[in-house]
Amino acid sequence: MENNLGGLAILIAVAAAVLVTSLTGTPSRLPDVALASPVLFHIERITALLAGCLLLLVMVTRAWKGDLPSEISTQGLKYASGQATGESAIALAELGDESVRARSERAELRRRIEALERRA
Repeated sequence: MENNLGGLAILIAVAAAVLVTSLTGTPSRLPDVALASPVLFHIERITALLAGCLLLLVMVTRAWKGDLPSEISTQGLKYASGQATGESAIALAELGDESVRARSERAELRRRIEALERRA
């Protein structure tokens, strides 16, 4: 079911990109990257729009599952690896255990100090 939805979303993104570039027309002065070719300009614009739509689709799909990107750059999206997340969970559990030990040791030291103060 998810593959069908993903394929449908990509098909809609392609159709939207083609529709947008055809409705907006060709500018009177083409950018240098179009090499003076209106067809190449429209292909490049469709590609850029499609890349933006797919980037947004990936972000929304993974965010829906609770996985947000750790970095967004010109090279793309980077997500934290599952291993780093697992290591973080282990470290957090160890830190919690250490906190419990420190509290019990502090309570024991407090009892000893109070006992010594009563003797004095």
